[in-house]
Amino acid sequence: MKEVITIAPVKSLFMPKKRVAAYARVSVNNDPMMRSVEAQVSYYSKLIQSNPDWIYAGVYADKGISGTGIKQRHSFQEMIQACEEGSIDIILCKSISRFARNTVDLLNTIRHLRELGVEVQFEKEHISSLSKEGEFMLTILASFAQEESRSISENVKWGIRKRYAKGEYTISHQHVLGYRYDPELKNYVIIPEEAAIVREIITMYLDGKSTGDILKKLKAEGKQTTFGKQFEYERIHVILSNEIYTGNRLLQKSYVESHLTKKQKKNKGELPQFLCSGTHEAIIDQETFDRVQEEKKRRGKFYADRYLGYHPENGKYVLDPVETEYVKWIFKKYLEHIPLLQIESEMNKMGVRTHREKNFRQNTIANIVQNDFYAPDNPDVNEHLFDEETYEKIMAERKFREKHKPKNHLNGKVPVSNKRILGYQFDDELGRYMIVPEEAEIIREIFLLFLEGTGTSEIAKKLNAEGKRTTFGALFDGQRIDVILDFEVYTGDLLLQKFHAEGDIQKKRNRGELPQYLFTDVHEAIIDRDTFRLAQEERKRRGEMYRNHVLGYRLENGSVVVDPVGAETVRYIFKLYLDHEEYTAIAAELNAKGYKTVRDRAFTNKTAQAVIVNDFYDPANPAVTESILDSETYESIKAEHAFRAAHKYGKGMQKRILGYKKKGTGFVIDPHEAEAVRLAFRMYLEHAYLVDIADALYARGYRTIKGHPFIHISVRNMVLNDCYDPEFPAVAEPILDKGTYEKVRAERRFREEHQHRKGLKLK
Repeated sequence: MKEVITIAPVKSLFMPKKRVAAYARVSVNNDPMMRSVEAQVSYYSKLIQSNPDWIYAGVYADKGISGTGIKQRHSFQEMIQACEEGSIDIILCKSISRFARNTVDLLNTIRHLRELGVEVQFEKEHISSLSKEGEFMLTILASFAQEESRSISENVKWGIRKRYAKGEYTISHQHVLGYRYDPELKNYVIIPEEAAIVREIITMYLDGKSTGDILKKLKAEGKQTTFGKQFEYERIHVILSNEIYTGNRLLQKSYVESHLTKKQKKNKGELPQFLCSGTHEAIIDQETFDRVQEEKKRRGKFYADRYLGYHPENGKYVLDPVETEYVKWIFKKYLEHIPLLQIESEMNKMGVRTHREKNFRQNTIANIVQNDFYAPDNPDVNEHLFDEETYEKIMAERKFREKHKPKNHLNGKVPVSNKRILGYQFDDELGRYMIVPEEAEIIREIFLLFLEGTGTSEIAKKLNAEGKRTTFGALFDGQRIDVILDFEVYTGDLLLQKFHAEGDIQKKRNRGELPQYLFTDVHEAIIDRDTFRLAQEERKRRGEMYRNHVLGYRLENGSVVVDPVGAETVRYIFKLYLDHEEYTAIAAELNAKGYKTVRDRAFTNKTAQAVIVNDFYDPANPAVTESILDSETYESIKAEHAFRAAHKYGKGMQKRILGYKKKGTGFVIDPHEAEAVRLAFRMYLEHAYLVDIADALYARGYRTIKGHPFIHISVRNMVLNDCYDPEFPAVAEPILDKGTYEKVRAERRFREEHQHRKGLKLK
């Protein structure tokens, strides 16, 4: 008869302590609430530290922040990051509403933490996120919390609107140009000097001045806003539309669209508004304010109804003879594929002005060529400028420019990201670079020295010795000189799309993958184009010379022969490499003995590595008549390559290994640290958790190489380090014997295969 025997699960002898954290939050930033969150922090700190099975992992608290979103809660984000780093096993929280009031955010966060193996316990609801019914209950209760937040939000809005209807309101903007809020009077009081600015703006506007002219006059007079900043167009428009200067207050000009997004939206009739009259002393009278609004409306309608080439007359648009010629000229250039920037430049040179008596800009040209008003089937015009065939060509050109990105480049718009470069300062009003004379002299000196044969490093040294600096006061270096020599901006031109984004790479040099756009004579040149061309030819010549020059060899009558001085440097580099020295140490040793690179520069870890990995030194290389290295040495180098690759030493051998100390080109045992290593591996082979090993090392007073207490990460790095292999060639005497190390490797494989066992996994 079949018999079934139940085998009880075996509990591990190694039950690690749980790392426990807590989260607290209050949404109102006032004294009672602050005391509440402080009480929560104190309560959870004592609770966690009093439990012998728990390890205190901190209390994270957000103060005065709503629970309807998680992006703005910095402590919450730090807690999640700590969970992702494996520093937290359990999170305690007073209630679901303290954790999150947004159902989607709550469930996404809980599921993410569950994948990380982190449990969240809600004290008020007695729910664990890892329990079977946890997510179901959390969904229901989180929905209640979200609905409660919405209800509270609606009640608050209702209360605010009721107070508005009674003429009651709070003043949120205590600093308004022309006024200051007086706490004693609980109202606005006039600031005379600022009120004079407000009256001046309104007077100029009613006198027919444009906002641009008003802005220029205020800047010329040195007048500033409430917070000491310069005026802008938007600020002028706000002043002209603000009813506060009449002594009245218009309430609910904006509203919160959603209690979840909390996004402010302008009230355009969706909700009622409330006008409170005579709330404070007026700066201008109501009649003046009304005249300003009528003038704004008139100008808006005038500019909206105006199209270049036409003007309104008796309900129809009739041709303007002068402007018509300009419109035809613009479209002619547009069909010739001329960028909008160049069209704009030509228009301004001819002295043509817009309806607002301004210079043409790229956006005004774009508005003309993209406007369907000029279509032959427009019934509002008395005579059309274009026939069907011409307009079809215009439509085709539009589609072409739209399809061939980047749009801004084809439209001729020159995006300037660096407004300050050596030799130039970008002028926002003119929209172009202006020369800085003293810096322009530095640019000319750099090009002159380079064409005379001076190296870029020598040019940098000379400039630094003369006390000359870059735009932001930094010293010059060879790389900076190369950038200047390659920058077409100094010829008065601009080459666009020299770089492009590709996938996750932020910037990649455009080497023909995408078109480039050269705009000529955009600004005043510092050097002529012939000088720039000669500099590029010289850079190309030097580049080819350096590319064909390998350290230790030189070209002679078309053959590659050994260079005695360079060959000595190469042999010394490979000697240090075979002595297991790292690249940084090799570079330091070479520089100490005065060795130089091909370009007569000091060695770095990268230039040392470039020599070592160069296959040109292979004795079998047919390009050389005599080899610097013999076959036996080169085989040793290849073996060293393979060893470093297998042991993942991309930048060279380690300077310091726990348990060893450096002696000569190798390592010898450090007795005290070796005891820590043997203890760690002994516990590791007894299947102890990495955290427990770290605690044991810490309890015995052992420290890492940098003097820090051990944590599970430092133990993990130790047991994964192949330097403890008895066959490791750089150590004179191994800490572990061969048999022990084989057991260590077997334990590694076991833990990697059983990563689901919490605490055993290495990563």
